Amino acid sequence: MPRVRLLWQADYRTAAGEQRDVVLADGTRVTLNTDSALAVRYRQDLRFVELLQGEAMFDIGTDADAPFRVSTFGGNTDAVSGSLSVRALDEEATVTVMSGEARVAAPALEDATAMPVMAAITIKPDQQTRYRRGGSPSPATEIDPEQVLAWRTGRVIFEGRPFAEAVAELGRYVPEPIVLVDRSRSHDPVSAVFSIRQAQAAVAALAETQGLTARRIPGVMIVIS
Repeated sequence: MPRVRLLWQADYRTAAGEQRDVVLADGTRVTLNTDSALAVRYRQDLRFVELLQGEAMFDIGTDADAPFRVSTFGGNTDAVSGSLSVRALDEEATVTVMSGEARVAAPALEDATAMPVMAAITIKPDQQTRYRRGGSPSPATEIDPEQVLAWRTGRVIFEGRPFAEAVAELGRYVPEPIVLVDRSRSHDPVSAVFSIRQAQAAVAALAETQGLTARRIPGVMIVIS
């Protein structure tokens, strides 16, 4: 999403490397992860928010008369209470439930009665689904909540993650783009735990796992070679 449009639409934002806690009008607690943007559009019969980009954890306040809905990439996630995480990156949405349950419908409009839903599934605690813009949600899969939500405790956990994907994940927490010059190890698996509160050091440590070096040009880029 273009930056100007993002600034215009978002009610809450975080910069690269920043995390932020927000309490909404109904008592719902939201934790925004790095480089994220959220728009809040509550109405009487629907507590509606849109995750414009990034990642957020929702600890939902109970209101039986108004479901809680998170919209992103053309899909809706509905819940009445509980805790769930929604991630919107690279045109793919990932929805994870920690407690309670949620109904994920995609594609769908903000008002689900305005357009037939192509597919909808229910996910329960410690389950996850994904969908791409214009696509249907995948079947629910079991996940390790400690790994998925490690960012809330200032960590990222990689278990057999391809090196290039691990680089991209850590790159969300630094202001400069990361350029991977030597791509010969892109698919090599990485298993490690890194601190995102010291993201630049984490990028350097990740490069070292593959015998590579990370060189930062402040305000320009980080080169791994």
